[in-house]
Amino acid sequence: MSSNQTAAAMNSDPAPEPRSLIQAAYEQYIAAFKNKDLDAIVELFTPNFEWKLADGESLDRAETEAAVAEQIAATRSVRDMSVTIERFTLLDEEAVVHIRERLVATVRNPDGMLERQTCVETYRDVWVKTLGGWRFKLAEVLTSKVRAKRVSRDNWIE
Repeated sequence: MSSNQTAAAMNSDPAPEPRSLIQAAYEQYIAAFKNKDLDAIVELFTPNFEWKLADGESLDRAETEAAVAEQIAATRSVRDMSVTIERFTLLDEEAVVHIRERLVATVRNPDGMLERQTCVETYRDVWVKTLGGWRFKLAEVLTSKVRAKRVSRDNWIE
């Protein structure tokens, strides 16, 4: 190897690790949710995406898209949203990721009232490596806790 080739090899960045790429995808998801960008969220899903809810119900990609669209429409403001990877297992072209998601938002409930909701959920997510990068194949809700406090227009802060 010539000295120029050695210097180039030493200066080239290694390929990002799958965990870093998936963490970045979660950050994209958070930004898209805050910006109410449904297309950007759905772009993270595989065509055969499945969302398993805590009650045992299972939604396919189209049903998930409709549910997320409803959630986005009901959300008036996001005070805080975070995803923490608690466990990461790489299995070749697939990653099983256990996360904790926290969302604090002001939403309009089904009765039309504004509420400040704090939602903490744990998930077992499955990501697959595709030509377009890492994509969600499965999001399985393991636990879900939601606290809601009705807010008036007087104390509602964006």
